[in-house]
Amino acid sequence: MSRTPISKAILLAAGFGTRMRPLSYDTPKPMMPLWGKPLIGHAIDLVKSWGVREILVNTHHAPESLLHYCRERSNADCRIQISFEPTILGTGGALKRADWFIGDSPFWMMNTDIAADLDPSPLLRAFRREKAVAALWMNGSVGPRTVAMDGSRILDFASPTPGADNTYTFCGLQLLSPRILDYLPKEDFCSVVDGYRNAMKRRQRVLGIALQDTFWADLGSPERYLAAHRDVLAARRRRAAGKRLLPPKQLRAMMARIPDGVAVSGFAAVGENVVFPDPKVGRASCPSGQAGCLSYLEDSVLWDGAVVHAEAGIESSIVGRNTDVHGQVTNSTAVRTDKLPADPVLSEAVAMLTPLATRHLPLAALVTLPARGSDRTFARVQTPRASAILVRYDDTARPENERYASHARLLDKHGIRVPKVLLDLPAEKATLYEDVGSLSLDSIAPGLSPRRLASLYRRVLDQLVLLHSIPRRVTGRIALEPPFDADLYAWERDLFADHFLDGHLKLPPRMIRKVNGELAELAEILLAAPSVLLHRDMQSSNVLLKGRSLAIIDFQGMRMGPAAYDVASLLCDPYVMLNSKLQDRLLGYYLDRAPHAKSTRATFHAAAVQRLAQALGAYGRLSALPGTKRFAQHIQPACEMMLRMLKHVDGMDQLTTTLNTLMTSDQ
Repeated sequence: MSRTPISKAILLAAGFGTRMRPLSYDTPKPMMPLWGKPLIGHAIDLVKSWGVREILVNTHHAPESLLHYCRERSNADCRIQISFEPTILGTGGALKRADWFIGDSPFWMMNTDIAADLDPSPLLRAFRREKAVAALWMNGSVGPRTVAMDGSRILDFASPTPGADNTYTFCGLQLLSPRILDYLPKEDFCSVVDGYRNAMKRRQRVLGIALQDTFWADLGSPERYLAAHRDVLAARRRRAAGKRLLPPKQLRAMMARIPDGVAVSGFAAVGENVVFPDPKVGRASCPSGQAGCLSYLEDSVLWDGAVVHAEAGIESSIVGRNTDVHGQVTNSTAVRTDKLPADPVLSEAVAMLTPLATRHLPLAALVTLPARGSDRTFARVQTPRASAILVRYDDTARPENERYASHARLLDKHGIRVPKVLLDLPAEKATLYEDVGSLSLDSIAPGLSPRRLASLYRRVLDQLVLLHSIPRRVTGRIALEPPFDADLYAWERDLFADHFLDGHLKLPPRMIRKVNGELAELAEILLAAPSVLLHRDMQSSNVLLKGRSLAIIDFQGMRMGPAAYDVASLLCDPYVMLNSKLQDRLLGYYLDRAPHAKSTRATFHAAAVQRLAQALGAYGRLSALPGTKRFAQHIQPACEMMLRMLKHVDGMDQLTTTLNTLMTSDQ
């Protein structure tokens, strides 16, 4: 790597790392490890390799660990100093505070929430050639690409068309002239971008340089943090840019920390003093279904001192320092509860799960869970003896969230298997529920034998029979969502028309009106059917399995409507795609046991088409958004299922033709 004559660098390490909570409550983001070394350490090593001999690190949140680390790294070869910000000043404010350090020569400034590997010589050459006030490292293929440029000249830091041609992502490294101080706003808090804009107005050159053969990763969120580990490992194996971030010796040391009996898939970055299950306790099947292993790791990072218990399965997750984890941990972060800010709700939840006689045992852990929508957040509270799910909700935009606990009690009273309410705190908008596991029916269905799959579906249908049998005298006394009526069916049709027929298929208005007219006929059929208490979203992802038991979740949207809507939601779910013969057998199983069997049989296929139209509308809307493009994968199976159902429904010629054309063109 080329050395440059720039002797000074400012490393920005004051950020709290909001998107990395709750991990950042315990460990400031710059001290979070990337393959075992703190991010700040990678940044120090990078600029030192360029010839930097003086470093200033600005700090704010939890500065003690940063101060200790930098003191250990500071020596005669490279002196490291600290600038503490009692109040966050922004990147521009940090620069003004560091004027004593900057002096009269150009200097580097770098964010410490990135992983980087590059030769900076092109930045230096452009900076000198153009006599620029700043030269910024840019990437034209990854990231948000919000910076518009003409050649190497920056035009706009907030392009109205991000991602378009000639837009780039700022990678968090810049070479600056001391003249930048002349253009920063007078306010204490400001961004260096404010200074760039002021300089550009005065015809000063602010350059963006897209470099070749570099490695860059933004580690600002748990998902990106994990992705950076995977990408660095891939770079090491390809011997490409980024390999510097994972020396072979470090990789070998980490692999040596994983004992026999712990299965690994993808990558596993294991810190020091991590405790794994003792092979002497015997081996069993892991949550992944692998026989004879103690526990397993997949695409996960375990920080120093983490404790992994027998049969734990850790997938796409980050386990914080000295944190115990049990059972399945998927798409989550785990941190000790004593490292979090004071929280009366969490304290009460931990106290409930920790009997007085066992409170000398290791501390509880908070394991965040993926969001399921409805303005709710989910976390698993784990103690050595028990675990439960803590749900926090907002009942302002979605009033049904407040009714979840009362609905759970009602369903439990009528023999329906739902998570039991352990602690209800409506004033704090929080509820603690029984932990019914993380494995959903749709996630395990592909690996089940036909016999086992049919058995599980019959058990779910038994639950639906109980739900649909709750008498009107009971349902009339509880608060529910508005019942299925003409307006609700019209809303589902409009969702389908706007986001699938128009937004996804780009059909002409004439054809959309015709399809909508056909669907309106189905609504009339369904409105004539008897009403029962419905789950409303009875899909396979809302059935959780733990051991031999199953539980129904996400029932906060319960309302009155035709039983066929729930049954069709389950049996025609695009997530599982049951075959026709099994579908018919399961429908018969339900009809032999349920009330209103005759009307349910008569309306099943109409309800299936209506429900699938609603699902396709949702998939069309979500697949068009950057963060939820994955829903596009469900469109084809949903269309296949709808075509299967349309064979049993008269008068749907335009919809059938539209879907047949789509499926033919996709082949």
